[in-house]
Amino acid sequence: MARKSQPKRDTFRHGNLPEALVDAALLRLEAEGVESISLRDLARDAGVNHRAVYRHFPDKLSLLALVAETGCMHLGERQKKLTSFHTPGASALIAG
Repeated sequence: MARKSQPKRDTFRHGNLPEALVDAALLRLEAEGVESISLRDLARDAGVNHRAVYRHFPDKLSLLALVAETGCMHLGERQKKLTSFHTPGASALIAG
């Protein structure tokens, strides 16, 4: 009797695993620095087995690239929020 293969899931039981791993990495970065980031620890922080990480990221560098991209987006959003009440120009840049 042949078994049907399970369809590949884009999410894990708690939601979006790539997002959860990035969030865990950002928390570790802020608290302990880049040296504190290991895929096993991030998997544990997200509540999954360490092998689940490799379904979304081939290696640590790939995950860190997404962490950097996410951090840049957060920085841009924060800059927009902090300068949104200023008129455009040099004064808005200085205020930010």
